Amino acid sequence: MFEDGKTHVVAYRDQDGNTVGPFTAAEGPDEYTILVVIPEPYPPVLPYNQEDTHVYFGTTDRWHFPALITEISPSGPLSVSVSAVNYDARVYTDDDNNAPT
Repeated sequence: MFEDGKTHVVAYRDQDGNTVGPFTAAEGPDEYTILVVIPEPYPPVLPYNQEDTHVYFGTTDRWHFPALITEISPSGPLSVSVSAVNYDARVYTDDDNNAPT
């Protein structure tokens, strides 16, 4: 899980959908444990009828990826499907240039 020579981080999504972190993570005593200092307020333990806390883990350069939302499709009163593609700044490199003549 931990890559040699890389810095690893943990972040989580709060109840409002905001990302909290990232915080530097270290290997724990076994392959199922990581050690991280998370400042208060800690993520709440949610009631059974709410969505679990989302936790993000990875190296500093690979714990999240920017994306462009391409489609949002409601599928009932309480759910939605979202489609996205990876963001790539190269797509916009010519936006401020004049068109060729």
